[in-house]
Amino acid sequence: MKAVRQGRGVTGLLMLLALAGCSSRSAEPPPPNPDEVRAKIVRLMPATVRDRQGWASDIYAAFSAQQIYPSDENLCAVLAVTEQESTYQVDPPVAGLGRIATREVERRAGKLHVPAFLVSSALNI
Repeated sequence: MKAVRQGRGVTGLLMLLALAGCSSRSAEPPPPNPDEVRAKIVRLMPATVRDRQGWASDIYAAFSAQQIYPSDENLCAVLAVTEQESTYQVDPPVAGLGRIATREVERRAGKLHVPAFLVSSALNI
């Protein structure tokens, strides 16, 4: 009987240790110097991009505001998406953007049962 209690105690202790190990987060390295991060962003960017310093400052500001660690993986992901979506053009043209936005507003309003005439009136203000 005593051996069963000790076995349960050891099992319980092992389970608690396992749970404690699962709940702890690995420590992130301290945040790097902002100037170093911006310099790294400039190095990772294509050489053909105009105003690379400006892009680097804006990208770093976004990472900082959202408290995202600027790892190489995260920086490369952002740069790849930026290249794909805008080719580093500020305010790139999007064909039919007004129509796309209006349809999305109407779709969301419809899901919330907002009358179409109210949506139309609000969009025409």
